[in-house]
Amino acid sequence: MKKFGSSFKFSKTTMLIPLFALSMHSCNEANETGIVKAKIDNQVFLTPVNDTDFVYRVITFNEARKDRKTKNIYLNINEGDTILFHNDGGDAVEIRSSCYHSAILGGGHRYYNVLSINGVRVDSLPDLVYKQKRDAEIKALNERYQNLIKQH
Repeated sequence: MKKFGSSFKFSKTTMLIPLFALSMHSCNEANETGIVKAKIDNQVFLTPVNDTDFVYRVITFNEARKDRKTKNIYLNINEGDTILFHNDGGDAVEIRSSCYHSAILGGGHRYYNVLSINGVRVDSLPDLVYKQKRDAEIKALNERYQNLIKQH
């Protein structure tokens, strides 16, 4: 009985390693790099690295703007930045900022199509959502202060 268990572990590992390697290889083939030409109405227009006059992709941030991480990715993107992104549609011209992949046992998780900005992975980007919120609070506080001064 002990031999059966150890051979099962061996065969499971033998099967999972190539499967994992194949899945990682297929993901890398769909990655592309582009230069940000413009940010207009929650859309980021990209040019190829070798032709910065020709716009060939757009990443839309319309559907998931309430997600903090998606909003942070959008805020960190500026014109001229180099973006590494996942294009699972192959030659898709319009790419969503994120999508859900269903898990085998229910639920699912959000997958972000922007992988890095200027070589910085999206998980390591500065938190501009917090900074934007804090700046708005400070601005409102200053406006309230100025109104109080005018009243007195």
